[in-house]
Amino acid sequence: MELNAKELVAALKFVLSSAGKNDVRYYLNGVAFEVKSERLTLVGCDGHRGAHVELKGAIKMPDMTYIAERQSIETLIKVIGKRETVKLDYGDDGVLYALIDLDRIALAMIDGKYPKWREAFFRGETEATQQYAINAKYMAEAAKSCQILLGSRRFPAIVTKLRGPNSIIEFVPDIDQEAMTSIHSASMVVMPLRQ
Repeated sequence: MELNAKELVAALKFVLSSAGKNDVRYYLNGVAFEVKSERLTLVGCDGHRGAHVELKGAIKMPDMTYIAERQSIETLIKVIGKRETVKLDYGDDGVLYALIDLDRIALAMIDGKYPKWREAFFRGETEATQQYAINAKYMAEAAKSCQILLGSRRFPAIVTKLRGPNSIIEFVPDIDQEAMTSIHSASMVVMPLRQ
């Protein structure tokens, strides 16, 4: 799959902002590359918040979830630099590669099973009449991360939704489709504080 490099970097930075850093649940310390029905979705989650970006276009890889180490993603972002395109390839050796010009960069894999993030993120909407407390730092970081995908609009917007019986707050950036042509959708969720 060939991707616009600038948009891939934006998507990776967006989901990496919610990925774990030193979590004992080691599989959260990276970015999940989920391929389902030829669609690629990137996911980052640390147990308190999560982010996903669904990319446009068909990807010719088997349905799978590949968890790439945080350090590999950070290195990939640096290597991409000002390049125009990046290709992703799932090798016969079971490793996900980024092909940049003549370089073939292996994304180090975290062995483990990624959480069922769709179930955690999208449990339905709740009534807005109740009050919920969320971590102010996570909320500010969610808004800042959404800026990555908003482009240079004069009045960018972020839609917020209250979801599910656990009152998860979802942030949905109004993606600038003219600037981010390969990103289909994205959202970030922040879990409420435990009472």
